[in-house]
Amino acid sequence: MHGQVYSWGNNEAGQLGLGSKAPACVRKPKLIESLKSVVKLAAGQLHSAAITKNQELYTWGAKG
Repeated sequence: MHGQVYSWGNNEAGQLGLGSKAPACVRKPKLIESLKSVVKLAAGQLHSAAITKNQELYTWGAKG
């Protein structure tokens, strides 16, 4: 679906955006329910960021 964000992998620092920093191994793409209408997305090893069509910026994961 257009504008939806899915994540998968290890959740070592909460970078999957699933609402928890607890380590988890997500093997299949899982919808990040709280993100709607994303137009730009960036993902790093321990963090992620998204911009919505309303120009809202969201970041999650490790503090750095």
